Amino acid sequence: DWCISQMARDLGEEKDYTRFHQRAHFYQNVFDPSTKFMRGRGLDGQWLTPFDPLVNSAYSEGNAYQYLFVPHDIDGLKDLMGGAEEFSLWLDELFSLTGGENEDGTIGQYNHGNEPSHHLAYLYNFTGEAWKTQKLTHQILTQFYSDAPDGIAGNEDCGQMSAWYILSSMGFYSVTPGQDMYAIGTPLFGKISINLENGNRFVIEAKNRSPENMYIQSATLNGAPFLRSYIFHHEIMSGSKLVFVMGPLPNKDWGSDHSERPWSENGDPVISLIKSSVPEHKKVVLNENGSADNIRQGLKYDYFERFFVTTDDFDKASPVESGITDNFNLHKAGRDSYFGFCFSGYVKVPEDGIYNFYLESNDGSRLFIDGEEIIENDANHGAIEEQGSVGLEAGLHEIEVRYFQCGGGKKLKVSWEGPGLSKREIDSIELFHKTFDPTAC
Repeated sequence: DWCISQMARDLGEEKDYTRFHQRAHFYQNVFDPSTKFMRGRGLDGQWLTPFDPLVNSAYSEGNAYQYLFVPHDIDGLKDLMGGAEEFSLWLDELFSLTGGENEDGTIGQYNHGNEPSHHLAYLYNFTGEAWKTQKLTHQILTQFYSDAPDGIAGNEDCGQMSAWYILSSMGFYSVTPGQDMYAIGTPLFGKISINLENGNRFVIEAKNRSPENMYIQSATLNGAPFLRSYIFHHEIMSGSKLVFVMGPLPNKDWGSDHSERPWSENGDPVISLIKSSVPEHKKVVLNENGSADNIRQGLKYDYFERFFVTTDDFDKASPVESGITDNFNLHKAGRDSYFGFCFSGYVKVPEDGIYNFYLESNDGSRLFIDGEEIIENDANHGAIEEQGSVGLEAGLHEIEVRYFQCGGGKKLKVSWEGPGLSKREIDSIELFHKTFDPTAC
């Protein structure tokens, strides 16, 4: 959204700029000041509970520590956290706190094996502590990469694991792609030359570089003193020479002044915050086609075999098989990955009241009641449960569940609770379908 807003601004498209500039600030809608984490909200605007920042709940492949990132508005995030000092303390906690589901390639809660974390080590530059960035990037470069068969500490999605290594080994990284600025880390080699497409050459030299001498003592750019912990893209493209003097101890003054730190360019805040609301009792009367004469137990299903990014893609696909099944199960799947199901029918509500529905899935799913989306659980690469609430009259109500699977570890579980009903999976004896109308989705 931020990148789109910048392009729209440069093109003079003010309407598109305003829209996407606003959307680029929407991360503040999911920042909880009481916990200082990004948190999941239900459709009613309430925070999802229980909340444990070390547990993968409303996050995809990560926890609350790994999801506190806003690469296009680091300054805005610092303000939410209470300023640069508070943000620095939070970073210290991120890189030191043990517990949770730690995997290979982790430093505290930092997970280098998953790309959304990749810019976090460079954020100390934004707090005036560039030496901490130098220490961490050196550790990641030397400990999490090797020339062995398992020499990358995570899945090489789109080449990002290698891209981080290439950029960081040269001594800088694009915290905010689309911004004319790179944060400086620590170079891995004594001298690097980059032959640019415009015919110029950018040279990085690290004097006294050794495995122990990871800290920048001083620097020059084209012979002039260079005190900034960032470099502009146009300075690289002009064909410059950046020289670092390295040493074994940190120079905590280098890059510490406010004028020497990188910054974000997200402009003036334009925020539309979520307003919390309480679900209202919703009375729904079964239409004429849902009479008991035309109802039988079981759900209709459409089964798809293809790659899906979201359950919305079902509308563009044709099922390879359709039929009736007893409940929300994946028994009819003909493969272990890259497939989808669309279940549709009716659920029998025992009495009037507010009902909470729960949808647990891997990789993506949605749940609709009477044509209204109650739960959106799309694109989670782990078995994550989401909740939604709706007021219902006793009787039959339309229910639809869409589910797709990408990689391994398929999982689908549909549960509910309500008046006199403790939380449990919806039973097959509570699910029905019409005996005509062969179109399921």
